[in-house]
Amino acid sequence: MIVDREIYEMNARDEDIPLSGLFIFLRNLLDKFTVIRDNFKEKNKLLKYLIHDCLFYKETKGVLISKNKAMPPKCKNTNTRENCLKLLNILCLNNEEGMHILIRYLKSYIGETFWRTPRKTDWGISVH
Repeated sequence: MIVDREIYEMNARDEDIPLSGLFIFLRNLLDKFTVIRDNFKEKNKLLKYLIHDCLFYKETKGVLISKNKAMPPKCKNTNTRENCLKLLNILCLNNEEGMHILIRYLKSYIGETFWRTPRKTDWGISVH
C-alpha cells in the first residue's frame, strides 16, 4: 500500500495522513514482532524505496516538473517524513546490509552538487 499510494503532498504544508498511518502501523508491527521483522525478505527493498522515493528523491530535470502534479519525494510534510524515518530506523535494526544501503545512499546523495541550493533555508538541517 505504501508503494502503490500516489504522491499526495504537494508541499510541506500538506500531510498525507493515511500514508503516515501506514508508516506507523508497519513500524509498530515490526517493532512488536521482531520475528516478522528479522524474517521479512523484502525489507531491504522497502528500505530502498523509503530512502529514495519517500524521503530523498528530487527531480532535477525542469521539463518534468509540473505545478499541477505532486512531484517526488512522496513525503514532504514534517510528520510524514518523521514517521517514515521511524519506520526506516526499525528496518535497520539488526540489519547490517540495510545499514550499508542507507549509508551508501546518503553518502552519494550528500555528494551531489544539486542537493543544496544557495538559499539559506535549504541549509536548515534538523537531526531531530
